[in-house]
Formats: sequence, C-alpha cells, structure tokens
Amino acid sequence: MQMHRLLGIVTREEGNHFITIGGAENFVKFQKRIGFTRGVHVGLAKYGRSIWAGCEKAALLNLMVKS
Repeated sequence: MQMHRLLGIVTREEGNHFITIGGAENFVKFQKRIGFTRGVHVGLAKYGRSIWAGCEKAALLNLMVKS
C-alpha cells in the first residue's frame, strides 16, 4: 500500500495481501503506473462465487478504464 500511496493511488487494505482500489481516477493511475502482468487472474471470492473468478485482471482493468 505504501507504493500506491507514493504514486497517488487511493487504496484500502482488505485483509492480508488484498488491496481495494476505489474511484475511476485511481483505476486510471493504477493502469498507467503499475498495471497487471498478463496471465494474472482473479481468485475466488471470500464469500460465495465471484462472476469475475478466473478472468484475467489486465483485461478487466482495461474494460473498467474504458467504461
């Protein structure tokens, strides 16, 4: 989280090793400054099943920024 803060990306910690980014401007900053490596996929949800589980994070981030 310290790296995100230094880059001006607003995040919050959601337990061990989980960070949540909020706000469209923060998604754009994350995409431009950090991004995701291709092949990194969304894991299983804490509770129940996530519709995004198994999707590639880089592709989802691109969709979110474009919308």
